Amino acid sequence: MLKPKYDIVVGVDFGTTASAIAYSRSVKGNPCKPTFIYQSTKATVSQKIPSVLAYIQDNPNLHKNEWGFRALAQHKLISWFKLFLDDNVGMDIDSWRAEAMGWACSQGIMSLPTGKTSIDTISDYLGALQVRVSDHLKRESAMTEKSLETCTIKFCFTVPGNWSTEARDNMLAAIRRAGFASRKFDEICLLTEADAVIVFALSEYGRSLLKAD
Repeated sequence: MLKPKYDIVVGVDFGTTASAIAYSRSVKGNPCKPTFIYQSTKATVSQKIPSVLAYIQDNPNLHKNEWGFRALAQHKLISWFKLFLDDNVGMDIDSWRAEAMGWACSQGIMSLPTGKTSIDTISDYLGALQVRVSDHLKRESAMTEKSLETCTIKFCFTVPGNWSTEARDNMLAAIRRAGFASRKFDEICLLTEADAVIVFALSEYGRSLLKAD
């Protein structure tokens, strides 16, 4: 078995409606079983975190921008912003909104905050995920022998297989702006959703799959 190159591998599935984060540590050269990072509230603990934002500028009652489960139904929400990175949607977004979405656009679906680009909005959401990941890993590292400051981390983000090069480049720009892999010895990789399924299947059922073959 190949020894892991990184001390920690973080997987981020940034989805249109919900996102998820998991990570695996390397212990004595062997990868551990992945652990999910949750966003908990008093009412909810879930592996999937809603891909929504509530901005102060649109919600005067807020003291800061909120995201995920903390962006509540009574807030004006921004959602489905991931789709703005897809060239196929961007070609004729105005008519597509009117014909396909209708009333949903007024609810924040496929709309952007005033003065924000799609990359701005996505980096704001991913930035909230980055803070959540960092806080969790810092707390966990405090209970281990190795400090997080000396751990090398690889961040893997899933992306649709049919995304264009431009969409992938924009996604990378948003990821970096959000603060992921800000240290020179950390790394970011984009993994297609299909490849991610294959990697998971091999890691979970590799031996049995080989036997079945």
